[in-house]
Amino acid sequence: MQDSVMPFKPDQVPFQPARPDEPGEQFVDVLDRHAGRDRRLRERMLVFLQQWDHLADEHGREPRPDEYAGRWGVSLPSVYRLLNEFQMLFPSEQTPGRLLGVLWDGLGPPYWTREELGSLLEVRVVELGSTSGTGAH
Repeated sequence: MQDSVMPFKPDQVPFQPARPDEPGEQFVDVLDRHAGRDRRLRERMLVFLQQWDHLADEHGREPRPDEYAGRWGVSLPSVYRLLNEFQMLFPSEQTPGRLLGVLWDGLGPPYWTREELGSLLEVRVVELGSTSGTGAH
């Protein structure tokens, strides 16, 4: 059965905000681990997430790849490479939208402004299905 292979439902982000009584870890550390401690990949994804979230806020919805390319002055193939890298790190996700939504939920009310993305990346999360605390990615 598929559920026995995947530690979380394929229609949900593979982590959730940590409750106050849960250890959790900062999302930026989860990202670092998913990136295999590859600093360049982690930094690309941090910039990508920040830009994606900024553009989503401007549009009031998730941006399309061509909108991202136009706004940030990168080629469309570069956007697809970024999306591909993101999907390799978080296979259940097609775009950063749901992942960013979980992080915003982790801030809790009152929400900070979108300019406070540094705080957003520091949200403590718990990976679903992770039994070792180190994740298996």
